[in-house]
Amino acid sequence: MRKWRWMFIAPRRESTCVPWVPMHRKHRSWCIRQTDMDPVYNHVISLLLSWVFISAAWHKLRQPDRFKVVLDNYQLLPFPAHTFYAWIVGLMEAAIGIGLLLGNVRTTAVVAGMVVLTVYALAIGFNLLRGRSDIDCGCSGPGSQQPISWHLVVRNIFLVTLAGATLVAMPLRALVWIDWLTTICASLLAIVIYQGCGILLENQLKLNEMRRGT
Repeated sequence: MRKWRWMFIAPRRESTCVPWVPMHRKHRSWCIRQTDMDPVYNHVISLLLSWVFISAAWHKLRQPDRFKVVLDNYQLLPFPAHTFYAWIVGLMEAAIGIGLLLGNVRTTAVVAGMVVLTVYALAIGFNLLRGRSDIDCGCSGPGSQQPISWHLVVRNIFLVTLAGATLVAMPLRALVWIDWLTTICASLLAIVIYQGCGILLENQLKLNEMRRGT
């Protein structure tokens, strides 16, 4: 049924292509079919993810010694961590966050962000499986600690899914002033909701620790 334009594989002549989708057999170019999702959603997701990465980079670059301790606590590196790693990771996250705001490198930034979020989720999940749930995740700002949990793994998977949604080909149309106003308001609302969920999760984990202590 052609009237349903979901994310199916289709020839290029019937859709707008995503640049990184590989060639199919018989030398035909195949790609993700254009969906009905409005480009405004793409901009909102990109702004949200940009805020996530830039704020995370700011925390690491502001206190590199703290992030060094976090890396050591994860016990994933075969050698002791160094504050230089905080600068590397922080600058990488900042580059991803800025790249998400630039149309010509947004696809590269999205893919890099998906890889970074997946690595973080795997690192958290690996330590949880080892029973080390009392270590700081390193995702909170200075003066705040948030133990790792499966909620953080789910959060990262959700962010990866959002990032992947921006790679789907969308209808090309000119954005008018109401679109940009909607984008700004929706992005601010998404950031507030994301931050609020993080605070609620952090408080819930602290409350659970207090209950176990009593």
